[in-house]
Amino acid sequence: MLQAQGPQGWETRIVADNSHADRHVDEHHCHRYLDGEKQPAEPLPFAVSGTNDAMGKIIDWFADNWTELI
Repeated sequence: MLQAQGPQGWETRIVADNSHADRHVDEHHCHRYLDGEKQPAEPLPFAVSGTNDAMGKIIDWFADNWTELI
């Protein structure tokens, strides 16, 4: 999860996940938030080979690109 501090406190801007009741658990993707509203799932901008690989790459992506992502 990537958050930014706004006028009302911390606001979620993007979340990466891989679990939905109606989807396969290993389908890694992200959701952006606009005006506090969760947006539809988007594919990650890179390939992943499993949960550990995905989480490591997501952390790097958020850390390296946070200014563009918020």
